Amino acid sequence: MVLTNKSIFRILLSLFLAFSGSLGSMGQEVLMGDKNILSDYDIRIKQFNEFIDRFNFLTDFKGEKVTPEFKLKVNRSEYLKILFNLQDSRLLKDKSSFSQEYRDMILEFIRQVSNDSIYISKYSDKIIANAKTRIKYKNEPKDIAMYLNREALTKNRIKWVIVSVYADFLDIVKEDTTMVRFIPPNSHELDFMNVKRAMDDKDYLVDYAKTGYTYDPLSVFFFNIKNGTIVMDYVSEVEYFIFDVPGWCIKIKDFNRSGSNSGWLIDNIWKTNDEPIHFLNSL
Repeated sequence: MVLTNKSIFRILLSLFLAFSGSLGSMGQEVLMGDKNILSDYDIRIKQFNEFIDRFNFLTDFKGEKVTPEFKLKVNRSEYLKILFNLQDSRLLKDKSSFSQEYRDMILEFIRQVSNDSIYISKYSDKIIANAKTRIKYKNEPKDIAMYLNREALTKNRIKWVIVSVYADFLDIVKEDTTMVRFIPPNSHELDFMNVKRAMDDKDYLVDYAKTGYTYDPLSVFFFNIKNGTIVMDYVSEVEYFIFDVPGWCIKIKDFNRSGSNSGWLIDNIWKTNDEPIHFLNSL
């Protein structure tokens, strides 16, 4: 459906007001137009793939292909602005947490994406998902962060794979700064009887491993799933980290609220030259 000049004007007006700090009026301004043309539901970004299509300036508010006529009314920079969480207190001038620096960073990001014609590939392996998950550990409810990454099968085929899991109870590594924990060099003369004593020192097991050993929480998680110590319950929330824009990380999450500035939106951006794997290692 072709958008009228009136509806486009109201969208751009609401954008101006929103980015100036009057975010509460955004949905109202859009709804003042012809409801048969646009509604809050139309503007809401209902799926993550829909976010990617809008970021890439492929689809309009109705999910239809962006036409040359649409581009004459809305340019990509204006379209990118409503992909942000415009209710972020850092963008509200009447809030103590207002940040001109963050606002300028968003504008810099939008200029770079628009001027350099940067897009997010639907088959990108530079997208990380954090599935915040409720589990039962020894019959006690716990929350974990499960990080998944896209892995390419062929040029146009991908799958999600679990790359890491984070939870306090999975962190079994403690550092021995006294350097007194080791298996003595003459242990072979005693048929390694003192290995049992080392294994009883459960908090510091990794000190008895070879130099360079890397503790792997994911393996511990899988083992506990297999033996029934951990039981999956449900995924409570999902957020995405996208590294397709050179020099930036984009954090996306679902804002389930009324109004047109809702759904899958950019929750945060920051400058970084890290690859996704480095990001995971820094967590």
